[in-house]
Amino acid sequence: MRKVSKGMRALVSAGVMTATISAVLATAPPAFASVSGCQISGSDIACQTATLYANPGHWIRFSVYVPRRGTVTCRVHDAVNGSTVGQASRSWTNASGTGKTINGLYGRYFLVCVNSSHSGGGEIAN
Repeated sequence: MRKVSKGMRALVSAGVMTATISAVLATAPPAFASVSGCQISGSDIACQTATLYANPGHWIRFSVYVPRRGTVTCRVHDAVNGSTVGQASRSWTNASGTGKTINGLYGRYFLVCVNSSHSGGGEIAN
């Protein structure tokens, strides 16, 4: 039987720990209860939020901020294929809430808001 040195045992042990930690990190679930917002300002006519995973209940909520003027339209897009999965608009003359929940979602999503009057925005949440 061959004798294994302490140094070799330490290297093997470190390798096993590294592989274990890597496996745990690779399978870690995405962060939930996140919110990302964006605001149209200055000379901009559009803004985009960060990408979020759908909630474990398979939904995304989004809301449209009231613009100072004009009408802002926000669309939720699938981050993989760019398809629009939901949208809402809000005018400066209508201060009532515009919030929606989109059900049946499984992937990652982001929000894009557009207003040629340079104001408004929105937020996406899981």
